[in-house]
Amino acid sequence: MVFPSPACQTCKKRRIKCDTLKPSCGRCCKAGRVCVWNPNDAEGVHFKNENAFAQGQRRRPRLGRETIPKVVAFTNPSVSTIPSPLSLPLETHALHYWARNFAFRLEELPDIGHEYSSYVLLVLARARPDSSIHHALSAFSHAVFGRARQFANAMQIADTAYARGIVKTYREMNTMDNEGIDQLLITIMLMNSYENIMYGDERHHSVVASPKASDAVGSRFWQTVCHIEGVSGLLKLRKDLGVPHSLQLGRMVRRQIIRTCILRGVCIPEWLRDGTYYGEEGPALELDSLMVQVAALRAKSLRLFRAESLPVFSEVKYWERIVVEAETLDFALDSWSRAVPQEWKSSVREFTSCLILPNPCYPNVSSMYTYQTLGHASTWNRYYATRLIVNSIGIRSLSMLSQYRFPSPQRVAAHNTYLRTMNSLVNDLCRSIPFFFHYSLIVTREDCNGIEQRPFTSKNEVLPKIAVLLAWPLTIAVSTDGTPEPQRQWLKDILKLVAKSMGDVILDSVVENGEFRF
Repeated sequence: MVFPSPACQTCKKRRIKCDTLKPSCGRCCKAGRVCVWNPNDAEGVHFKNENAFAQGQRRRPRLGRETIPKVVAFTNPSVSTIPSPLSLPLETHALHYWARNFAFRLEELPDIGHEYSSYVLLVLARARPDSSIHHALSAFSHAVFGRARQFANAMQIADTAYARGIVKTYREMNTMDNEGIDQLLITIMLMNSYENIMYGDERHHSVVASPKASDAVGSRFWQTVCHIEGVSGLLKLRKDLGVPHSLQLGRMVRRQIIRTCILRGVCIPEWLRDGTYYGEEGPALELDSLMVQVAALRAKSLRLFRAESLPVFSEVKYWERIVVEAETLDFALDSWSRAVPQEWKSSVREFTSCLILPNPCYPNVSSMYTYQTLGHASTWNRYYATRLIVNSIGIRSLSMLSQYRFPSPQRVAAHNTYLRTMNSLVNDLCRSIPFFFHYSLIVTREDCNGIEQRPFTSKNEVLPKIAVLLAWPLTIAVSTDGTPEPQRQWLKDILKLVAKSMGDVILDSVVENGEFRF
């Protein structure tokens, strides 16, 4: 006689020990899972009748390890099986996958580290059923889940939800109130991310096939993927109307607009320059103000890449002003880094055998930087990238001046100082990258509601929500002429991993085709 296990069905499927407490066992209560019991189980003594097997009937085959469906990261699209031990709806799987892999909770990061995804669920909870934000989130979550699992049904649902979201967005534009602006801000961001996931391959090929040569601001890039003008217009409308606004969401959107303006080589709109209106304060406000000035400097310096000419006298004066502005801004950025609070600063950790690097061909540096949070780490990476831009502009401007005047000892010294500074900044950026990959490895992703989750185990994997934090500074670092070649090649490899994790084919074009020049 064989005694069957008295465990609940949930623990049996998970092949873990059950304490058999009813109506919900301790294991399920602790993990927040639904505890399911076999309705045919009777109280008292349990036994299993072996007569059927004694008569020669085949036993139910035992599952081997090779037959258990696996859940892998978004970076591995080879899995087509959806693990659903409790038969949860596909929508639940998709939303849970997005929330775990693409969105930080608000309490996980300080304000300086948040992206728009951190506010999606907060705004969604206040939205009416069947609003545009519901359809946009459904489209994006099904898209990333379908891509990760190679599940065609999820992709079809995503396409349908996206079409409905477009219709709803146009309708809501005509009946917009203050709360509606918040929802439309998130909706536009989600749709932009959705289009990168679903149509990235088509856009990539159209960009490559375009006869227009790349320029300093990646014009081909922005023709296909830029939604920033839409969210910028919504912020301006809100300010013109003088209605109350969400400071946190407004700050997040404004920061992304500033970073985009720097890439595009355009000045920050005057109505958007004052960070105090959006609640910026302390070191974040100071760095924010400096980035606004960097955007203006980059816009002025784009003549470096264009065949425009001025009278010699005007040309010399023009580049002299650029040199002075670059020197002033670089000094201000350096001063900011020295004055930030101690809790913002990094600590140095020497490499040991227990540390896993994201790539074996790591540049010639022997240590990595660690930070209190990913928010602080991402802020420092943006600082390094911003200062790289300023120093690159300084070098190019000095080179332009040398065409009209003999090099003076002061200009030669300034040129060499810029080169040393850029080399130091690139090394600082390289030392910061491993922190993001180690964070991906140590994040605990427990099973929830019957959906199996496992932590990353590869040194070449990074969570999509962490990859987003790396995209902007890496784009600048690999596009800057002054970046030393060994570090540039390594950073390009990291940017490819970032693009793969995010499912963003367009970022590959930054590496392959040099969409930007700094």
